[in-house]
Amino acid sequence: MKKALTLTLMSILLTVFVIAQSTSSFDIGPKGPASNSSKGAWTVQFNHNFVRSATAGCETDGVNFYVTQWNSDLIWKLDLTGTVVDSFSITGVTGLRDLAYDGTYFYGGASSNSIFKMDFTTKTLISTINSPSVTVRNICYDPTADNGNGGFWVGNWATDFSLVSRTGTQLSSIASASHGLSSTYGTAFDNVTAGGPYIWAISAGDPANATIFQINVATGTQTGLTHDISSDVTAAGALGGGLWIEQGLVGTTVTLGGLVQGTNIFGYDLASTAIDPYDMAMTSLNIPASGTIGQNTDIKGTLTNEGSEIITSYDLNYTIDNGTTVTENVTGANIASFGTANFTHATPYMATSGMHVIKVWVSNPNGQVDQNTANDELSTNLFCANELYPKTVVYEEATGTWCGWCVRGLVGLNTMAHDVTDGTWIGIGVHNGDPMVVTAYDNAIGNFISGYPSGIMNRKATAVDPGLSALLPAYNSEKANQSIAKIEVTNKSFDETSRAWTADVATTFGLDLTSANYNTALIIVENNVTGTASGYNQANYYSGGGSGDMIDYDGRNYANLANPVPAADMSYNHVGRVLVDGFNGSANSIPTAITYNTANNFSYSGTLPANIEPWRASFVAIIIDNATGEIVNATEVVLGNVSINNATESKYSIYPNPTNGIVTVEGTKDAQIIVYNMIGEIIYSNDKSNENTTIDLSSFAAGNYIVKIISNDEVTTQKIILTK
Repeated sequence: MKKALTLTLMSILLTVFVIAQSTSSFDIGPKGPASNSSKGAWTVQFNHNFVRSATAGCETDGVNFYVTQWNSDLIWKLDLTGTVVDSFSITGVTGLRDLAYDGTYFYGGASSNSIFKMDFTTKTLISTINSPSVTVRNICYDPTADNGNGGFWVGNWATDFSLVSRTGTQLSSIASASHGLSSTYGTAFDNVTAGGPYIWAISAGDPANATIFQINVATGTQTGLTHDISSDVTAAGALGGGLWIEQGLVGTTVTLGGLVQGTNIFGYDLASTAIDPYDMAMTSLNIPASGTIGQNTDIKGTLTNEGSEIITSYDLNYTIDNGTTVTENVTGANIASFGTANFTHATPYMATSGMHVIKVWVSNPNGQVDQNTANDELSTNLFCANELYPKTVVYEEATGTWCGWCVRGLVGLNTMAHDVTDGTWIGIGVHNGDPMVVTAYDNAIGNFISGYPSGIMNRKATAVDPGLSALLPAYNSEKANQSIAKIEVTNKSFDETSRAWTADVATTFGLDLTSANYNTALIIVENNVTGTASGYNQANYYSGGGSGDMIDYDGRNYANLANPVPAADMSYNHVGRVLVDGFNGSANSIPTAITYNTANNFSYSGTLPANIEPWRASFVAIIIDNATGEIVNATEVVLGNVSINNATESKYSIYPNPTNGIVTVEGTKDAQIIVYNMIGEIIYSNDKSNENTTIDLSSFAAGNYIVKIISNDEVTTQKIILTK
């Protein structure tokens, strides 16, 4: 038994070693999410295993396959069954990536500006051609270039595709902004497929699964024809290598083939990649998640023509809870191949109480049978209530001071907090691997994300990058969906001596429910968190400007700061500090039997940790749908917004509120007055005020601010709204 266990452990360790070692044997481009394939048969003609470390380029002369290794000078020669028949090197050539073949010689690049012209029969370097504008990772031979003299389309991960003559002159180019690819490894030139010529390109990192794209040479843009090869010839997450086109490998067909780095050589029947004439797809639905009883709900969304024919008419259909089909015959359309069209069904749905399943599908393109019905239909849920409430969006960001790209999240959350002034945004930084970590919070967020920085919006499964370009549209989309419930903090207290606090929350629903399944949860968040230990140094990969500017709302540009930014120069906002009742909240905090427009109360209490400043902290109260884990609605209030002696009324008067700049505070003789913005920064301070104090906020941006008044026996805070 001991021997068997020892062998098992050795096998596990060996497996781990091989996996760990092999991950460093790939030539990986920029990473991205998975993509979807467009339709077409994509008939696999062959798929040969070729498991070798660091394989990269691949080409064929119709007799053999040739495979390069990107980290050595080795070139493998295989017969058409995938059997190795030779391996060799060519003096003066090493680190080849993609290959091309002109019928006599092979060509390749080694991520430099040189194109190597090679004779694989004599195993010699014939000459070197200069690529004047881009480094050469991907390469394909274009026999039509230079008036029939031939040339080479070359490029790197995300560069332009440059057409280079045999003498090193740039003849043409396809701008990277036009082709839109970010991790191209291999390319193949196609002057066989109708409508061409085309360049086929295979990815190695973005999308996450190796994907083949078709580029129209004349327009320089993607045609929309793509194929995720993890669907048939390799595993998810694999990386593309070389790519080629050759006729006669399988009968008289033309093969689009290539290499998956480290694992296999594949081939598709090029003719099978052609798309069907009639294939309409339901791409997305734009139907709110909730509606009001008795009001119309528009059935809206987006269609894509994934067929080759221009679509001029189609049927748009929907059902509610699999009931009667409601059909609109749409005419006068003009949807080009791979074009999209937004739609609003002519007959809206008159909402009734409860949860409903809306199924929407498209049919009869141009009066023809849709040749691919798998993509015709989408469904969504609509919850209808007597009353709907404004949605406050909660974004929980996975971050850490060790993460140099997480600076993007610091800027994103700060800017959103500054710009969104209507209380519908709550950002929370969930730290990992630094002194601000809350382990339970960190572990919970880790189940949603695949890397840092990242985050989740209202705890929906799809991760959202914390950069403003992703945050803002995701926030606007989520905010547009009103909620069936609201939550309020109805009373709270804080004792500065004992640091004991209480918070009472009330949830109100917009309809009656007999089997509700919801929790409340309470989170303590703090602004202006600082520290002196090295763990508070912020790694900063934007330092030096090589990755562009990263400018906070106040003008602070991390491109001009050090890497790391010293702890003395850092102040962390929106830091999740305490999960009062865990990530999933408190059971029985909301009853199962809900009465419309009736408050459901629940009380919290606790002791604030000594390292949290109460006047920089806030309560975030949320409603969680236990069926989905998503946040239904939320609110945020300042934790210390009560007096120390628990006075129910303040002797101070603050007016006008809202204000356009000038605020008067009465009854403040000898009191200390501090004004904070919503990320906890002090913008005004007066240690010993007069009986009536005037504060000028006209130089500050419109938004919400907190006035804190400290006297001998009372600490009071109040929100004021500055309008412009």
